[in-house]
Amino acid sequence: MPGASEAELAAAEARLGVRFPAALRELLAAENGFQRWYGKVFVWVYDVATLVESTEMIEDHPGLLIFGTDGGRERFGVDLRRPEPPGPPVVMVDITSEGWDEALAQAPSLADFLAQRERGEPLRHDSGH
Repeated sequence: MPGASEAELAAAEARLGVRFPAALRELLAAENGFQRWYGKVFVWVYDVATLVESTEMIEDHPGLLIFGTDGGRERFGVDLRRPEPPGPPVVMVDITSEGWDEALAQAPSLADFLAQRERGEPLRHDSGH
């Protein structure tokens, strides 16, 4: 899929009232969403429109920007409450998650999250960091 335009990214940021992390902007500008298998882990990075819709549906996680899914119950997001380098960190939340205490840390940044997938690492399904 071709990349998102600067206008699409800016409109999405304005609608959500946030600035996307640089790594996410770069990813979406290069490829506006994709679906890939990394070993046994499926990753669907949403296109900009789906990212906006998914983020707006998450009410129990203020500051969470949903950027994708595993194709099942889990959603991947960046924790905009913690923007410090190299982050913001990537977390995973179940579709029934009712708050931040149920978010599972995945990686300190989007680049690290994608690198983990490239190395074939499994998703983390416990609360360990």
